[in-house]
This record gives sequence, C-alpha cells and structure tokens, in this order.
Amino acid sequence: MSPPSHARRERRYRPSDATLGRVTFTAKALASNVEASWELLEDAPGVEALLMAAFAATFALPLDLSALLYGSGTDPEPRGVKNTSGISTGSMGSMEPLRPAMTRW
Repeated sequence: MSPPSHARRERRYRPSDATLGRVTFTAKALASNVEASWELLEDAPGVEALLMAAFAATFALPLDLSALLYGSGTDPEPRGVKNTSGISTGSMGSMEPLRPAMTRW
C-alpha cells in the first residue's frame, strides 16, 4: 500500500495493493454507573453535558487500550489489534513518550 500524501486535486493517484479480508465483530459492553438524583438532573443547568463529558473521558482510555490495542479477546474483553493474527505490523519507535498520557487516568 502506498503511504498517503497531500496532493493537488487534479493529480491521478496510483492504486494501492492493500489486501482486505473479512472480519467478524462481536458486540461487547464497557459499563460504568453514576448515581444522580432527578432533582440534580432537572435543576442543575448543564449537568447532563458534564456527566456525558465525564463518561467520555472515563471510557476513552480503557476502550483504546482494550478494544483497539491490547485486548486479549478473553470474554468479556474484546480482542485488540496487537493480539489479532494476520495484521501487518511495523515499528513506530519507542512508545515511551506516550506513556504519561496512557497512564494519566
């Protein structure tokens, strides 16, 4: 597969040689719970958006690490890319610069 690059609109692109195959997806759940009274939800302006942002932040790292990267595939955890056979790999160098962001939560 040729790497993507910025180009002019009128340029002709050479076709890639990527090989695509079938993948079977099985639905998995990532759950969390928060207790809030109806009074809080009805009376506090913006609390719903605040809760949604908190859920998004709480779910982001576990979802990325398990489903997208390192998940074992042992139920109920999804199989991540690293543990999926037949995926082409290449070195991106050290992941050490990313470690603070990956362990922040």
